[in-house]
Amino acid sequence: MAPLAAALSACGAGVTAVEALSFYRFMPVADPGALAATLSRVWGVYGATGRVYVASEGVNAQMAVPVQTVAARAYYAVPAELRGVFVNRDRVVSLADEVPFEALHVRARHQVLADGFSYGPAAVSTPLPEGEGLNLDWSASGEEVSPAQWHAELSAAGPAVAVGGSANVAADDPEAGAAAAAAAAAGDAALPPIVLDCRNGYESDVGRFDGAVPLDTAAFPDTWAALAARLDGVDRRRRVLTYCTGGIRCVKVGAYLGQVMGFENCEDCAVSFAGACSVACRDAGALLAMLVSLTAAKRVLEVGTFTGYGAVAMAAAVPSGGVVVTLERDEAVAATAAEAFATRAAGRIGGSGGSGGAPIDLRVGPALDAMDTMTAAAEAPFDLVYIDADKKAYPDYYERCIGGGLLRVGGLMAGEVARLRRQRARSLVAANRTAAAIHAFNELVAADPRTEQVLLPMRDGLTLIRRVA
Repeated sequence: MAPLAAALSACGAGVTAVEALSFYRFMPVADPGALAATLSRVWGVYGATGRVYVASEGVNAQMAVPVQTVAARAYYAVPAELRGVFVNRDRVVSLADEVPFEALHVRARHQVLADGFSYGPAAVSTPLPEGEGLNLDWSASGEEVSPAQWHAELSAAGPAVAVGGSANVAADDPEAGAAAAAAAAAGDAALPPIVLDCRNGYESDVGRFDGAVPLDTAAFPDTWAALAARLDGVDRRRRVLTYCTGGIRCVKVGAYLGQVMGFENCEDCAVSFAGACSVACRDAGALLAMLVSLTAAKRVLEVGTFTGYGAVAMAAAVPSGGVVVTLERDEAVAATAAEAFATRAAGRIGGSGGSGGAPIDLRVGPALDAMDTMTAAAEAPFDLVYIDADKKAYPDYYERCIGGGLLRVGGLMAGEVARLRRQRARSLVAANRTAAAIHAFNELVAADPRTEQVLLPMRDGLTLIRRVA
């Protein structure tokens, strides 16, 4: 019997037990009312009960589903928008003992998780505690980790974590307090991860992970002020681990930590690149390596090193005798990249100069000054230039490469240009300025007869520019 027929037949035969399920998915919903009506109509046929909230930001559900329906894997009961969603299967409940929900209520709401922010019709218009506005992207909320990874991170965090100028240690543990003070004196970046308990205070009081910092909120909208207080003065390069009851709070907290408070939280990088950026960069790194291979580039220039992921990816593809020169103005960021490059040189990640990859030449300081120095020194032109830096300076970078001759005729330039979807500006004014700078750069390139160009709609947007004259 097909899944649909089997599930309907089972429901018609009577329901004696249900399985408690919960799930959520953040996704754009153009018409929450229409989707709510569809879910109510379809899931009601299957005998499901519970509370389901639908909003422009997604869906959040706590349900009790007949065990026959779950067993039949009623695929047709799940609309396309929710297929593949992770479902938390809690427990099986006998209806003779307990009735979890009396009926099915699917409602269109302002938000699936009330956070105290106000939402516009097309995007999230978020008044921050400072009174500014911001667009938050719930899909960019950090990396989920497995239970094994979580417990490994907890072991690294230990009982002593300095947060907001004070150590999160027991009052009767002077040794732990001394360790926290010493670590704090060495600099926040050297400290272990911060663990945040994002539940309400009454839940944290029941129990929490060792070393966790409770936010002690009465309701979720109180979270933002609590984060500002707990993380005041904390180095934004430190990893932050969050946990809550069902996971949905952690999505919003993770997005806020990264996009508003500026925490980098690149904890999943060590899988293949030992800390040189986050797992979200892998697609871009693979594309850059492919571009190096396709162009047979031996000399590569990168403007904007950041944590070094792009440089490592490209260097692994550069043939013997080549080099990757990478420019970074931020000394602290450059130090992080240098550590990754040293790890690579030791043969622990990527290629190295002695194992099929090219050496990486990291130059710290303003990129335009470095480019002018290379031009004055008549350094050999580059085969490939990759730019991911200050968007307002893109026309200057471009002219140094084309007019100044840093990119050879026939060479390729790749530039990250459309950083709007994950804009981390602290205000819409800054976001609009970035958009204007990107637009001006695109117009400049489109009108230049010295180059050919194409925009790839990948991640934040990548413009490929080939110098023809």
